[in-house]
Amino acid sequence: FFLQFGAKDARRISYAASVGVKDVPKENEDRLRKYLLDFDCLSLRESASKPLIEKYTDKTVNVHMDPSFLMNKSHWEEIADESIANTIKGPYILLYLIYRPKWINEALKRLKKETGCKIVLIKNRNFTPVFCDKNVLNAGPREFLGLIKNAKMVISSSFHGNVFSMIFEKPFYSVVNPNAPDRIMEIINLFGMKDRLLNENTKFDFNIDYTDMKAKLKSEQERSKDYLTSAIEGK
Repeated sequence: FFLQFGAKDARRISYAASVGVKDVPKENEDRLRKYLLDFDCLSLRESASKPLIEKYTDKTVNVHMDPSFLMNKSHWEEIADESIANTIKGPYILLYLIYRPKWINEALKRLKKETGCKIVLIKNRNFTPVFCDKNVLNAGPREFLGLIKNAKMVISSSFHGNVFSMIFEKPFYSVVNPNAPDRIMEIINLFGMKDRLLNENTKFDFNIDYTDMKAKLKSEQERSKDYLTSAIEGK
């Protein structure tokens, strides 16, 4: 709601706000300009959205990574609930698919044949059938973390499915919706992981080197914290 609550003189700050659209409808342009006037500092999650928002404000528009990345792996390990993961016998490959390409089932059948791993799906509202050995219907946020933490590999078209795969340093593959690629491609490009983009001809590989990603993550964490400190203190 653009922080329209609270005292008028309170500092209003955005951090890694996700816009999710390529254009602002004309009937909303004046309202957006008005709301942005109240912000002291602006930060977005996708660099592709920066030129769009800059059209409606004379303030500096920053770009920072998702706040999930500001907490290290140990923090998320502490709150992960492994109760569902522990019921799965043997190694498993976890699926969390918001977008499902037509070729995904054939790729999953090939993956199971090559690896011998169980295929575990975290079910959502998408009713398109997905090839799997187990449907998880009752995973909340903590169980979601536990399933990723214990997976041998993660395949996801969800932004946060990719984020937490990286945080837990898992072998993973990103399934990118060609109609809405910006969110996932932002982190893929940021951390130099284009080799983890899945297509129907991908040769699956459990080997993944997180050395460069962790160095970049530490740098981005410091940059984000500097922004937040300066924004809050009004520097």
